[in-house]
Amino acid sequence: MSSSTSAKLVWSPLLALLLLSVCDASSSAEDTDGSPEGTSVVFSIDNYGARGDGKHDDTQALAKAWNGACSSSRPAVLIIPNGKSYLLKSTIISGPCNSTVVFMVKGTLVAPPTRSDWTENNIRHWIMFQGISDLTVTGGGAINEDCTNVQLTRLSITAPGTSPNTDGIHITRSKDVQVRDCVIKTGDDCMSIEDGTHNLHVTKVVCGPGHGISIGSLGDDNSRAEVFGITIDSVQLYGTTNGARIKTWQGGSGFAKDITFQNIIMDNVQNPIIIDQNYCDSSKPCKDQESAVEISNIVFKNIRGTTPSKDAIKLSCNKNAPCSDIFLENIELKLEGGKGNTESTCQNAKWRKSGNVVPSPCKGNN
Repeated sequence: MSSSTSAKLVWSPLLALLLLSVCDASSSAEDTDGSPEGTSVVFSIDNYGARGDGKHDDTQALAKAWNGACSSSRPAVLIIPNGKSYLLKSTIISGPCNSTVVFMVKGTLVAPPTRSDWTENNIRHWIMFQGISDLTVTGGGAINEDCTNVQLTRLSITAPGTSPNTDGIHITRSKDVQVRDCVIKTGDDCMSIEDGTHNLHVTKVVCGPGHGISIGSLGDDNSRAEVFGITIDSVQLYGTTNGARIKTWQGGSGFAKDITFQNIIMDNVQNPIIIDQNYCDSSKPCKDQESAVEISNIVFKNIRGTTPSKDAIKLSCNKNAPCSDIFLENIELKLEGGKGNTESTCQNAKWRKSGNVVPSPCKGNN
């Protein structure tokens, strides 16, 4: 997370968001050999008494390291080292700080496992950043637990458009999550929503550049996935590779259902609406398999914009587990520049439409 205004980020007691690499390209903290370089002052939690064994409480060590980084007159980097797990109780990390701070999580942050570690005052949050300007969160580490009742608001996330594996917000094994009022510019999915995500509501998110908003990928390595109760609402996408996407591997099992994409504006989006039940991200062709993650009750509603691709709607579903109850309502997707008409393609998809839908869905190719 990189922000030029005060940021507030709340992680609940049971959080399972993978911390992504989202530092600004101009950040003074770089990590190529395990040690930040440049002019930044480095504050490692290990130097403030942290054990890093996932069992002993390292909350005070983090507080001391943060105080040092935040009070530094020079740009600072607070490091959570790789290869260790740090048990943290509910804590608030506050500003303002004297200079820019990079919070670099390379290891794993672990929430307290027992109910007695939580009170009525802190049960709604685990780690809270507040009153901090020019904060970057990066490192590729992990938040290790399932999460519930999470709110992510007013985040600005930036990575170069050509940077690989820089998902903006990655959500997995989480339920009752709200994401709103965020701006995401990245080289991968602006949002990726994966296995175990239940009851997610996303609203007022601006995305681009990036790969759009994706459910999945699901079912890789013949795994089971369960995703349901997802609403993507009032989103704007600019110049992204994909718009509203669901992607699953052959050979998986489980389901992705009760998913709504609505009130979305797309500008020059290459694949505006796409369901790919035969997803294959491999250098070699993926072999046909009999099982698939089932996709059902999917709504695309009130979506308009432009695309450079002729195929604006693509529903590529598996013959052994066809997509069902795909609902298209009030969609208008035009070719960028206004030259020619957009089209749609469908395979093994059971759909219906309401209102004006452009392009017309899948005539004679279902």
